[in-house]
Amino acid sequence: MRYRKGFTIIELGIVIFLIGAIIVALTPFIREAKRKTCAVRCIHNLQNIGLALRSYALAHDEAVPKDLSLLWTEGYLAKENSFDCPFTSHKGTAKEPDYIYDAHGDFRKPDNIPVVYDKPSNHPDKSFNVLYLNGDIEHQEDSATAEKQRFGAMAE
Repeated sequence: MRYRKGFTIIELGIVIFLIGAIIVALTPFIREAKRKTCAVRCIHNLQNIGLALRSYALAHDEAVPKDLSLLWTEGYLAKENSFDCPFTSHKGTAKEPDYIYDAHGDFRKPDNIPVVYDKPSNHPDKSFNVLYLNGDIEHQEDSATAEKQRFGAMAE
């Protein structure tokens, strides 16, 4: 009997099939891990913006800046990519951030006023994160709630 070196076509086919099955089985887990990573980065960006807002306020008699880009141009934010929501394909910058900023409120009375939050189109599941003037960050599931909070806070 003669032995051959190497694999037969059937053995090679089985190995390729098994590798493909493993890839298909792991795909949902990889997608979920990527989604969670983006969510954590988005919250981290808002934390950086919140710290920069507080630093700005300490240097400017507790006032908030009129424009979010001042945090970058005056050196309160170390990285410009803090303005970039990782869920979007658009690269957020200081001049065109991926976040909405409402320049109202006063750090002398840091009520639960939403100051910075995701644009409604940022997250694929229409959820969003909100940074409040007191430094809290909250994840919300629908954009209608944010609009009610935003306009309710501005009316006060």
